[in-house]
Amino acid sequence: MTDRSFEFHRPADTAHAIALLGELGDGAQLIAGGQSLVPAIRAGRVNPRHLVDIRRIAALSRIREERHALVIGATATHAMIVRSELTRSRMPILSEVAEFAGDPAVRNLGTLGGNLALADQAADWPVVLLALGADIAVAGVQGERRIAAASFFRGPFGTELEHGEMIVSVHVRLPPERTGSAYAREPDPDSGFALCGAAAIITLDEAGSIANARLAVTARGQLLVRATAAESALMNRRPSAAAIAESADQVAAEAHDVTVRAVARALERIP
Repeated sequence: MTDRSFEFHRPADTAHAIALLGELGDGAQLIAGGQSLVPAIRAGRVNPRHLVDIRRIAALSRIREERHALVIGATATHAMIVRSELTRSRMPILSEVAEFAGDPAVRNLGTLGGNLALADQAADWPVVLLALGADIAVAGVQGERRIAAASFFRGPFGTELEHGEMIVSVHVRLPPERTGSAYAREPDPDSGFALCGAAAIITLDEAGSIANARLAVTARGQLLVRATAAESALMNRRPSAAAIAESADQVAAEAHDVTVRAVARALERIP
């Protein structure tokens, strides 16, 4: 039988949490919302000897604007991101994707950092942060570093986090003027997770043609990519049904598991 007893720690600040992770070693697990960790403990998939609770560290839950970027703390819940006036006004795709996070209980308890650390590519956050070119700030006893979203996810349930490191924040650069964004997904009818999803970020020039396009797609938890050929198919064209259809078809050619419909819906929904 699995021994599910553990010692509980509640650090006062981020530095204390990092010190505990270094001191306690492999037997320590961070917990904030617990939406992934608690079911894993109950199922016997993990058996931590120490739980380090970071939920009450106020600095880790802040959402702020800093140096032309939005900075979202690791323990900000999905519900906080949905409600944030800053994300809704400055980068609405962030509030939009947070609304897809499970049911109200999950949105109120689940955190952005926990979602990213789990790295379930059937989730919605990885593909959106990839499209946005976000950076993920992590910290450990060796200091803090930034990891581009494109490099952070190694594959399903694998990340670039090293032993003793924790996610502290996500940094998303504010887009230029005349930029629109949208996310669309095809949910699994049983689990609600995305069978496939597409995030689109489009910037127009002053003449109304597409000056920059970023498309990212995910499918069945096994694929997470930038659709670069589809991005190229949109460049210097005016937004139109034909351009959207051509780009969606190109995504299907690049990533065979992604449905054209999800990509087309994301592009069509861009304001």
